[in-house]
Formats: sequence, C-alpha cells, structure tokens
Amino acid sequence: MKFAALLVAKQGGHVVISMQDIRSTPEGLFLTVQELNDGIHLRLVDEQTAERLARKEGGLPA
Repeated sequence: MKFAALLVAKQGGHVVISMQDIRSTPEGLFLTVQELNDGIHLRLVDEQTAERLARKEGGLPA
C-alpha cells in the first residue's frame, strides 16, 4: 500500500487505471523490486530477466 500511495503521489495525487489498461498489459511482464543506495527501484522486466535476477538474489534454487 505504501508503494502504491507513493507512486500515486509522484504522479500528482491521482491515477486512473482503466480496464483497457489492464487488458492491454502484455503477458509475461514481471515487477522487480531492488533496494539500491539511492532508494528502492521498481522495474518491469521479461520472464527470463525476472528468473535470472531471482536466482542471483537467492529467490530461486540455483
């Protein structure tokens, strides 16, 4: 909830996500969350990249 609230605040306090937005979202996108020195980074990546990062960070068996 906190991340969603911060993202909405960064967009001016109001965001609309329509059914068309949801329907048009490509399959196979994954959200990554990475804490770096300058803050928390959220990125959309493909399945291969998500799996590679998860293995690297210990989220999946090697």
